[in-house]
Amino acid sequence: MRPMKIMSVVLFCALIPIKGAIRCPDTPWGRHMIGEINRILLKIRPLPEYRHIIEEWAVPTGQGAAYWKVYEEQVLNVKK
Repeated sequence: MRPMKIMSVVLFCALIPIKGAIRCPDTPWGRHMIGEINRILLKIRPLPEYRHIIEEWAVPTGQGAAYWKVYEEQVLNVKK
């Protein structure tokens, strides 16, 4: 049996973190699934409906303006 590797990746460099995580095994299937998820996210993340879901789930109360500023700078500018 192969030893399992666990990795943590910092996804923010601001006081207000962007929450989110997806876990898949480090296998061809897992890498393919991450690629598919990333492809879908690139399409839906600028949509108002997606933003509404994120706002209800992840935006700290009273910190919406700062959160969306970080989101636009660090998330929407990622093209890969």
